[in-house]
Amino acid sequence: MKEIDDTFDEGLVRLWWKHESGSLDEDVKPIRNDTDATLMSDYARDKNCDVEPKVNLGNAINVADVIGERKGKGVVAD
Repeated sequence: MKEIDDTFDEGLVRLWWKHESGSLDEDVKPIRNDTDATLMSDYARDKNCDVEPKVNLGNAINVADVIGERKGKGVVAD
């Protein structure tokens, strides 16, 4: 396991998820905070399905560019 040192930039860490049969075009949702993480777990519980959390380090993919300002279909925040 690599230790986090002074050069680590947490701003380059991107977290996101989608349901197991979701597409990158329509179903990617960001995990920015605890509320988003709860939304992910509630979705999995309510739909009785698996979700796929993903982690990207650096600029390999900018999920914000993939999803823009929209949320994935079928997910409504209360």
